[in-house]
Amino acid sequence: MSILDAYGHVALPRLVSAELFLQVMDENDVDAALISTAETCPDTGEIARGAAEAPRRLRGVGLPMGRTVEQRLDNIAAQLDAGFAGIRIGADLIHQHPQLLGAIGSGGGGGGGGGG
Repeated sequence: MSILDAYGHVALPRLVSAELFLQVMDENDVDAALISTAETCPDTGEIARGAAEAPRRLRGVGLPMGRTVEQRLDNIAAQLDAGFAGIRIGADLIHQHPQLLGAIGSGGGGGGGGGG
């Protein structure tokens, strides 16, 4: 049995749609993948839509978006509440706001303003 891990960026309008990513997966015999967005095109809506439409094939990974730490905590909670498998977070942001890791680890709880 072959196992193929896949990860890709899905976001509109700059990157690809969930449907196009599924098509590429089919062309390459990939059964399931993690999909995320990019800081340059933060479209968590497309990630959530793709994961909802193909839950056995696509799992979403979000980004901690917001201008303040409180906004980021609320955003993490909302993404995890929406069914995202996790949050992709850079080392610089962890260094600046280590409390974001606690919110991710607790499934989004402990946010800045009640994101759940």
